[in-house]
Amino acid sequence: MGVAASVAGVVGVACADGDAEQATNGDASTGEPDDAPTTSAGPVAADLPPYEPSADFPEGVMSGDPTADGVVLWTRPSPELVATGADLVAEVATDVEFATVVATASAVPDPDVEGATHFDVDGLDPATSYVYRFRMGEATSPIGLTRTAPAPGAPVTQLTMAVFSCQRWTHGYYTAHADLARQAPDLVICLGDYVYETAEADGVDIPTRNDPIDDATTLDEFRRKYEHYRSDVNLQEVHRVSPLVAIPDNHDGSHRATDRKYPGAHEAFFEKMPVRRDPSDPLATHRHLEWGNLVDLWMLDLYRWRSEGDRGSGDTNNDTEMMDPQVTYLGDEQRQWLFDGLADSHTTWQVLGSSLQFSPLRLAAHDDPAVLNAGHYANMKQWDGYQAERLAVLDEVERLGLTGVVAVSGYMHWFWAADVPRDLDDPDSPPIMVDFLCGGISSSNADEQLGTDEPQTANLMRAFGPANENYVRYFDGDRHGYGLLTFRPDGAEVEYRSPLTIRAPTSDVEVLATFRLDPSRAGIERTSPTGWPESVLGPS
Repeated sequence: MGVAASVAGVVGVACADGDAEQATNGDASTGEPDDAPTTSAGPVAADLPPYEPSADFPEGVMSGDPTADGVVLWTRPSPELVATGADLVAEVATDVEFATVVATASAVPDPDVEGATHFDVDGLDPATSYVYRFRMGEATSPIGLTRTAPAPGAPVTQLTMAVFSCQRWTHGYYTAHADLARQAPDLVICLGDYVYETAEADGVDIPTRNDPIDDATTLDEFRRKYEHYRSDVNLQEVHRVSPLVAIPDNHDGSHRATDRKYPGAHEAFFEKMPVRRDPSDPLATHRHLEWGNLVDLWMLDLYRWRSEGDRGSGDTNNDTEMMDPQVTYLGDEQRQWLFDGLADSHTTWQVLGSSLQFSPLRLAAHDDPAVLNAGHYANMKQWDGYQAERLAVLDEVERLGLTGVVAVSGYMHWFWAADVPRDLDDPDSPPIMVDFLCGGISSSNADEQLGTDEPQTANLMRAFGPANENYVRYFDGDRHGYGLLTFRPDGAEVEYRSPLTIRAPTSDVEVLATFRLDPSRAGIERTSPTGWPESVLGPS
């Protein structure tokens, strides 16, 4: 990326990836004290004009990583605009007419990064929505909507958070994103696999969803992946209406830093996403965001520091690494960063963004009282392969007396909701945390991988349901979609939202399941009447 340069003004301060000039500012309020409004003030998604994609800004507009006084803005002008060498101007306003512009900044887009430009705008008011746009020459981008976080510790009445992952282009249309954009949540969380390095996979193919790059390994190829995926108008609209908080997973990142695709994939992530890059640790993707006194969010990096080794399924009878405390997922530094953050948290809810499934997935349980949670596990790449570290997280949460810790997980393409107790085999072992896997936008599920239109959820749960029935509260292995979480001081609600099809450009959407959380005690209450376990195993 280009050298970042600061742009200072009375209210707005921006950093850009090109050569920056002095920012100027229009009339702006002077900010609010820590008792800022409990809900976001300012424009809302309904105020925006209908979305029209722009050839001058082919990847649309994006914002991300909001703080109490700022947000990262991102766009990429077309190659023709970049070739002019003109200034790219970012404007932030309190109204869609841009009559009251509160911050502006300009930069010359860097051809070395194909014009991808970040503006790190600060000096904004907390708990406030803003509109923004970009201008370059005679071209003006679509208008985007973003919002700042409430001030640390400020009272907050509600936070809506959408969670998605796994959107392989060739496996289907982004009909879930069309619905997500209509919800216009306060935050959108991406848990990885935003792009896939390979094109086709699993024998699944939608003829009209071709990916021209079969196997990306270089920075240039990963750039092309992002550009291709963002040609989808539904995805552009999601980014236009809500700030994004994202981490990479294995397909848009890598399994480890020694992979040949790692340099290109990670550099493309930082170029193409509205994220801040730490100059002291330019590879860092883990970070913390705070939403007033309501939610602390930690986005975890589960690849950079984890112990080496490729393991598929694993069994406690012969896999000694599972319970070895020296086998790490987080690494010592990141684990201590998380534990210190949990200890310092004064919010009602603590949310862990995990690109891989946090809760256990056993294929079979073993009757071995000498081994805690003995059994055969499906996937050692996720937390099941690092059970000592998962137990360490649970023990720390329990030691701190936290009852509102929620993991949101990706990777598995399915919907899954689970309590997370210490002892899986004791039905009286209380949950310490909960885990929500929020489906996949389009990446193939069980029925598609088997080449059948017959749902496979029941077959899967008959196979491994009995080993998990003490703690799993919902499962669907066939449908696609995302999770919509609403956090309040007195409780939280979770919806699993799913389009009826991803094989056509448009689709109706239904709510598969709903859940409620009580901040005074860990555990999931399912508030929808259907779904596993009763629909598959029958009443106990």
